[in-house]
Parts: sequence; C-alpha cells; structure tokens
Amino acid sequence: MRLAPAWRYVSGPLTLRVAYDQRFTNAGSPFGPTVDQLAPLSRADGTVRVEGVLYRSAEPAAVGKAPQLDGFFEVRAVHDLMAVGGEPAGWSQARAATGVTYLVRDWQLSTVVTAETAGLLTTGAGRDAYASLDVSAERLGWPVIRPSRPQPNVPGTAFEVGLNGVVGFTAADPGLRSLELRAAVPLAFDAFEIRPYLAFDFAPTVEWGLLPIWSVHGVDLTLISCCGSLTLGYRNDTGVWSASIAVDLERRPPVRDE
Repeated sequence: MRLAPAWRYVSGPLTLRVAYDQRFTNAGSPFGPTVDQLAPLSRADGTVRVEGVLYRSAEPAAVGKAPQLDGFFEVRAVHDLMAVGGEPAGWSQARAATGVTYLVRDWQLSTVVTAETAGLLTTGAGRDAYASLDVSAERLGWPVIRPSRPQPNVPGTAFEVGLNGVVGFTAADPGLRSLELRAAVPLAFDAFEIRPYLAFDFAPTVEWGLLPIWSVHGVDLTLISCCGSLTLGYRNDTGVWSASIAVDLERRPPVRDE
C-alpha cells in the first residue's frame, strides 16, 4: 500500500508545495525491488519558491521586446525517514537556487546560482554537496541567412552560448568539477534546419594546464515539407547518449516568387 498526499499553495509570486510519500510492504518481489518497488519508503518533500518581475521598462522598445528583469528564489528539501536503497535515513536533497533573467530586444540573458548541501548534512554515497553557476545568452530566430531575401529562412530554434561551473564540497569529489563553455547555432534553409551543439570543459585547463575536454556534442536536424516538419536529434553528454524526435504540423517552407 502506498500513500502520497501533496499540498500546493500559490499566492502571487509565492508557491509552496509539501508532499509525503509512504510505502508499506511486508512481501518480497520475485523480480526484485527495482522492478516492483516493494521496498518500504517514508519521504517528506517541501519546496518554497518566490518568482516575479523585478523590473519592466515603461517605454516600449523600438525593436523587439521592452527590457524586463525577472527573478526567482527557491528552496527544496527532501528527507528520508528510513533507509532507502542502501542509503541511510536523512537529507537526500537540501538545495537552494536563485537566478535572474534579463529580456532585452530579442535576447534573453540568464544567471542561475545553485547550492546543494545534502552531502554535508547526511553521509551516504548518494548525497552530494556542490555549488554551481550558470550564465547563458539566447536569441530565438537568429542568425538569419540572407536576411534581405524575401521571406528569409528564420530558425525555429534559439542561438545559445553559455558557461557553467561546478565546485564540489564532498570529501570524495572536492574542488572544481567542471567549467563548461557551450554553444548552439541554428542554421535554417528552405527544406531543412540544422542546429549543432558543442561544449568544452576547461576544468583540466584551469587546474592542470591541460587541453580542454570535448564534453558534449549533439545535433538537431529538422526536415521541412509541405506537411509540416520532423526534428531528429541526439546528444552525447560526457558519454551518456540520448535521442529526441519532434513533429510540428504548422511549419512550412517559405514560398517565394523568384
């Protein structure tokens, strides 16, 4: 038997969520607990989030959106009241995150700072403690090849550059873990759009003077026809492969009288 009550409260910029997950079992599984999930569980989960507009320009922009600054602050804690999967009872997550996003014209500039302290509060191989900083800039529908052309090929995805750094605080993995620089550039044509994604980790360069590591690579390929578009993609993130597929029935190739 399993009980999983949850309560959510939203008032303006404030969101509160409290949940409890209790699983009772006194039987074994012929397939193992990873399949039937018959292992007992008692877990409390709470989240507090505040988000909203910090600044909005009163004057409209000549091109694109008017400047606007959004921000958020979130705290989430997850506590296991009993041992789970060989891990002792205690805090499995104690995380705080804050960030701001500045919208100006066609650009979205974001900064997010995250601190995880569960590994400092509770021992266990599954607990972690780290701080991360992520800075990114995105622009949807850019760059445009031959913008002066009638009905130019505007990308349906965003141009992105970013930097992410992670510092660990656990005894098993302390210090600078990664310093990753990433970029994704969409290129749109009449019949297809391609968006390569690359990331390089400069942590070995900073710590030991070595060459950066090619940490992430991927490609999204969109085929555009009179019936819509089909997007196929893959990503390899430090050896972990993933694939994606998407369909857009409204996208069409441009029609020109040339």
